[in-house]
Amino acid sequence: MKGQGYDFVLIEADHVFEFQSQGPKGTIVKVVWFERLSENSWNLAFGDKQGDSALLDDLSISNNGDLRMVMQTVANIALEFMSAQPGKLLFIQPIDERRKSLYNYIFSKKWPEIREKYQVFGISGDYFDNYQPEKMYDLFVLSLKPGNFEQ
Repeated sequence: MKGQGYDFVLIEADHVFEFQSQGPKGTIVKVVWFERLSENSWNLAFGDKQGDSALLDDLSISNNGDLRMVMQTVANIALEFMSAQPGKLLFIQPIDERRKSLYNYIFSKKWPEIREKYQVFGISGDYFDNYQPEKMYDLFVLSLKPGNFEQ
């Protein structure tokens, strides 16, 4: 599942990463933030960096012509992060319908690769089950399978 993406750097204590999107609109700094929800779970948030802080705008739509590279970079960061958090859960919740469609599409297309490394559950409304590519989900919950740790 680790594929060609942008280089990224850890900028804040194991849970905030940055990378640079390159495209027709120039360089846009992106932030991926893992917010601790509990001792055993994290939420993944990402968006455009706001000013000089580590704050992000997760509502922005950059349209910088590099969506595949951006999403692959987020996936690479998630894999690195989860490799350092064995046994933990990662929550990925789209913030709007557009992103919900995008995330469901990506999970469906990349499912053969994702399933090799992750146990994935999907939540739609009150319904919770093992991820199925043909279904539309509101929330994804991932756990790295044992033995799938990146070095």
